[in-house]
Amino acid sequence: MTTHGSVTVGGHVIHYTAKAGNLILCDKADKPTGEMFYVAYFKTGARLAQRPIAFLYDGGPGGSSAPLQIGAFGPVRVMTQSHTHTPPAPYRLVENRYRLLDVSDLVFVDALGTGFSRIIGKVDGGVGTAKMFYGIDPDGQAFAQFITRFLSQYDRWNCPTYLIGESDGTTRSAVVAGTLEDDGNVDLNAVVLLSTILNFDMSIDQTNLNPGVNLPYALALPTFAALAWYPERLSQPPARLHPFLDEVQSSAMGPYLSALNRGAAARRRRRSPRRWPGTRDCPRTTC
Repeated sequence: MTTHGSVTVGGHVIHYTAKAGNLILCDKADKPTGEMFYVAYFKTGARLAQRPIAFLYDGGPGGSSAPLQIGAFGPVRVMTQSHTHTPPAPYRLVENRYRLLDVSDLVFVDALGTGFSRIIGKVDGGVGTAKMFYGIDPDGQAFAQFITRFLSQYDRWNCPTYLIGESDGTTRSAVVAGTLEDDGNVDLNAVVLLSTILNFDMSIDQTNLNPGVNLPYALALPTFAALAWYPERLSQPPARLHPFLDEVQSSAMGPYLSALNRGAAARRRRRSPRRWPGTRDCPRTTC
């Protein structure tokens, strides 16, 4: 499916061609295993043989690329509220001033089992199985195969090539980049990581998965401090952010992390807990 459109950003009109389709993945015997759905945007009139091209995908696991396309980097996006919950439908599409189409062609790719991408099993004349795709390495290999086939189909092998992954998509990018270099003969120009999660032991959102690791708490503390400083939630906020963050980071990676590593033994100490300028009193177990 091919359509044409234009978007005006910063006084400049960008005409583009949008293509939606599927690329068939195959095993070593060239039997179909899956079809990966994509939506690609090509800038009209550009020298496509040399124009940069970026492959974008979300994480999940189990997430399609739709949030990145209509929520972040496509030519148009859904208008959402910045600081409050967005009201229910109907939603409004607006020209996207954060678009990337002025500097790169864009290919939004859905992982197998998300969006319109699907496994081709025996019922459909293929040999695909969930085991072939549902795993860190199999998932990365599927994306690597998609990218090489896309570059061949659209004659884009001489283009600067980028990966843009979000959340679990950053984990995917680490695998895809290595696979492309080792097996696909593709040297990437850059890899962009959004909402990075490369080491799950360091995630403050899932510390319960590895309760013996205390480092996430210390690493997250400067972020929490910045979030409290910006909306002026501190009773006596410091005048400047960065000196404040330097002190928080030093304390977080020093006394705070040391206390966490001592565990229950730290509670027996009678010394007052460390407080940063402007913070309210809080229990020892949360400071």
